[in-house]
Amino acid sequence: MDEAPLDVASARASENAKTMDEAPLDVVIVGAGISGLLMLRRLKTLGFAAKVLDAAADIGGTWQQNRYPGCRCDVESRDYQYGDAALAAEWSWSERYPSQPEILRYLHFVSDKYALRSDVVLNARVVAATYDDATWTVAVADDKTYRARFLVMATGCLSVPKKRDGVLAEVEQHFAGEVLETTDWPADGEARCSGKRVGVVGTGSSGVQCIPEIAKLASHLAVFQRTPAYCAPALNRPLTSEEIADHKAHAAERFEEAKATAFGLIVPHPGTTSALDVDAEERGAVYERCWNEGLLVSALTAYTDIIVNADANDTIADFSRMKIHSIVRDPETAADLTPTYAIGTKRMCLDTNYYDTFNLDHVRLVNLRRTPIRRFVDTGVELAVPVSDDVERKEDHAAAVSTTPATPRKEEDEAIERVDLDVIVLATGFDAMTGALLGVDVQGKDGRTLREVWKDGPVTYLGLTVAGFPNLFTITGPLSPSVLSNMTRSIEQHVDWIAACLDHMRANRLATIDAKPQAQEEWVAHAAAVANMTLFSKNDSWYVGANVPGKPRTVMPYIGGLLAYKAACDKVAEAGYDTFSFTSA
Repeated sequence: MDEAPLDVASARASENAKTMDEAPLDVVIVGAGISGLLMLRRLKTLGFAAKVLDAAADIGGTWQQNRYPGCRCDVESRDYQYGDAALAAEWSWSERYPSQPEILRYLHFVSDKYALRSDVVLNARVVAATYDDATWTVAVADDKTYRARFLVMATGCLSVPKKRDGVLAEVEQHFAGEVLETTDWPADGEARCSGKRVGVVGTGSSGVQCIPEIAKLASHLAVFQRTPAYCAPALNRPLTSEEIADHKAHAAERFEEAKATAFGLIVPHPGTTSALDVDAEERGAVYERCWNEGLLVSALTAYTDIIVNADANDTIADFSRMKIHSIVRDPETAADLTPTYAIGTKRMCLDTNYYDTFNLDHVRLVNLRRTPIRRFVDTGVELAVPVSDDVERKEDHAAAVSTTPATPRKEEDEAIERVDLDVIVLATGFDAMTGALLGVDVQGKDGRTLREVWKDGPVTYLGLTVAGFPNLFTITGPLSPSVLSNMTRSIEQHVDWIAACLDHMRANRLATIDAKPQAQEEWVAHAAAVANMTLFSKNDSWYVGANVPGKPRTVMPYIGGLLAYKAACDKVAEAGYDTFSFTSA
């Protein structure tokens, strides 16, 4: 099904707002992406009165928001869909890894099939949510309010772009050309880059995906990189008719099998031994097989200790570094593209011709550790270039071994190089995990705000609830597996748990539910203990909030895996939710 044009979607949203039901609802859901739509469908099936509020002009969540060239999911299409075999039989994916437009069409298909649109209010940016007397009052930016017994935040883990900091905050003030953002890509963005001198700032997942595509359009491309990413080839391709038929025929069993795994994904060759217990030749053969499988989890699961033992991690990291140098012809560029941190502790990327792009004559890599952006000017950027090799080596060494910035260079130690550009593309990432939740002024019992409670980092019970905020649920919230799993399986597990909990409360005439503080403290401590057993806690990444200046450093996703996590959630439900406090209706 084709997407609704933007003006049609906006008109539909305006009409929804005009005719909204002022009566209290059972549930308000914030976010009309994969999780919000599934939550709405499940609640409607159970007979709850619910509405979804979303700031965007149409449904789709992150897949509505991110439309940059090359945008696609890094989970295979047969796995990145709702775990409903009957629904899967009605939809045919065209590629191994689904593109943004195809995922968005899928969500429109699901929304229309289950008549979800009538309960979705668009262009409704939620700015505040206040709890009082067993009711949540939810305020949107146009001064409308919605009241409900329950509030479900389905706002996504990667939905709020990080605020521009440092020199990036001044780009539009000084640069006379066009500034585009991957998180707000215009419909004619590709045309604006065509035949132009383009600079891309950022080499995380969005940068890795859009850089090869922009290189096809630009007359010159400069890539500004602070930290290189580990990438492996996606080996994306069109699916054959036989594969499509096979995926549909075996969808039910695949969905069930995936639920019983740590990542919510079936791993073709899970390791059973330490990487250090086999010789280099055997390891090399295993890693070569992983490289040629085109799967994100293959490398990290090839042996049992890759993510917990630094020496074991080095074996696969060194293999990946070797691959970079084998692809990129220029030795200095290859070195600049080579990460030095533990593989897997920052988001790994599946790529399509990313490293090969740097072999093109019109593409240049700028290592911002060595030549930082000094300032933006009307014609592009000015780089601070060290005037001596000694200064350069000191800068690179400091950047590689320290988590704090190197000592600023004196002006006499550097020269200025100007890079002329027509277009600057910002692919600078997200305020992950907490950005969307803290972007709303959420007030719980006694007027305490979520911002106050999370000032030292997010605390939750099971990533589903927060003590002191009754009747509030967070889908794939902090301290749940979320971004370290197949999000569709994690979303389904949370939606199922929340729906069952609300059904339990209705059946037992219970008015409110609130996590017991001790249960929350124990979960937070457990999640931290598990994280501290791994290399995640020892490296800077957006997993720990390191990409946002001033954000508390803590490992935000639960590292213990989806299978163990689901068991913990099921145990709570089977025990009658005894780690929660309830009040009667």
